[in-house]
Amino acid sequence: MKKLILIFILFIGVDSINAQNVEFYDSNFKAYLVGNSEINTNGDNEIQISEAEAFTGTIDCNSRNITSLKGIENFKNITELICYSNNFNDLNLFYNEKLKKINCNGSGIQYIQISQCLELTELLCGNNGLTFIDTSNNLALKTLYCSFNQFLNNLDLTHNPNLEQFYTAETAIVSLDLTQNKSLKLLDIGGTQISNIDLSQNVDLNEFYCGATQLSNLDVSKNVNLKILQVFDNALISTLDVSKNTALTYLSVGNNGITNLDVSKNLLLKTLFCGDNKIKYLDISKNTSLVQFSCWGNKLTTLDLSKNSDLTFIRVSDNELETLNLKNGTNNLISFFQSTNNPKLTCIQVDNPAASENYPDWQKDTTATYSTDCGLSVSDIHKSELIIYPNPVKDVINFSDELSNIIISDFSGKIIKQNYYSISDINVSNLPKGNYIITGISKSGNKISKKFIKL
Repeated sequence: MKKLILIFILFIGVDSINAQNVEFYDSNFKAYLVGNSEINTNGDNEIQISEAEAFTGTIDCNSRNITSLKGIENFKNITELICYSNNFNDLNLFYNEKLKKINCNGSGIQYIQISQCLELTELLCGNNGLTFIDTSNNLALKTLYCSFNQFLNNLDLTHNPNLEQFYTAETAIVSLDLTQNKSLKLLDIGGTQISNIDLSQNVDLNEFYCGATQLSNLDVSKNVNLKILQVFDNALISTLDVSKNTALTYLSVGNNGITNLDVSKNLLLKTLFCGDNKIKYLDISKNTSLVQFSCWGNKLTTLDLSKNSDLTFIRVSDNELETLNLKNGTNNLISFFQSTNNPKLTCIQVDNPAASENYPDWQKDTTATYSTDCGLSVSDIHKSELIIYPNPVKDVINFSDELSNIIISDFSGKIIKQNYYSISDINVSNLPKGNYIITGISKSGNKISKKFIKL
């Protein structure tokens, strides 16, 4: 009888000890915790409930092929959970009331419970399978990153007045109410199906990213603190007023339907990307802080960059340019320049033509020439009906009227060939390929200047 009583007592004791240990479903999660001496303070092969409750630090178990965080509920006093790049379906943090930061990006999560995390300020839950996130109790939330949840289609942020950064790019969300988020400083809705957005209450907004959405118009007139505005790939947007956004330093409006862009009030602008639009005229003479400028694929006919001495990147290819002035005194700072596919552009005004020819990442059409003063080629042009042909020419240029005192020069002003007699054609077969100016005196005494291309 005594023997049976002893066995019973031992059984109860063992069972009592086991009841004090945290139960885990995933061996990788348990192994991480057991191996953390700040958590496993007694150094055994288990985590006692008392050890879990005593821990007030960060659990960082990222990238450990964990399929379940069962047992996390015992860590009631942790302040930060980092568990990104794992593989579990749900994340129940109902009992983790002290959490301030959670990073569970890229873990396959379809459900997350954070209703009791009242002190939560940062939630990073992007690249998962979430369809819904309830943040109605998380009034302290400042950062919410839920981008790349392709099935996420419902999000109510009206209970998050302290939200400062919100990322929801590449989700299924079609509408947002941000009228209660007056502290918002960063907003990313890129790649969503949102077609309309009211930003009138978000006056503190510094950064707004809305590329590749369904927006047909955008009003940022109240967002006077905007520094970064990215509005590319919104084919339905044809106009954009940034005249009130005087703090802008970065503006990207490429691949839209914009026909007119006024940046004369954006004096702090350092980056302007407006390629693949329908812009016919653009004045950036007041944007003297501009460093990067890309306006390829538009309908520009003239462009003056002579006031933009900080430029290091220029792309103006695929336009209808006839004049281009790059002479800003600091051409040596321009690490990339491209003006190809502008067939009407025969002269590009630069600081030093010889140096420009040797810059490794400067690209132009072969029919265009660098010159210190392209204006010389057109300043004395007399508006007459004189025609030179063929142009481009290979051998002989013909004149529709006789010319005398003929001078042929390149775009740098160097005289290549002269003829003082009155003639109706001139042989240029010995000239190198390039762009030239022919000047002469007509029978009526007018000075005539014409450009031609030698093939």
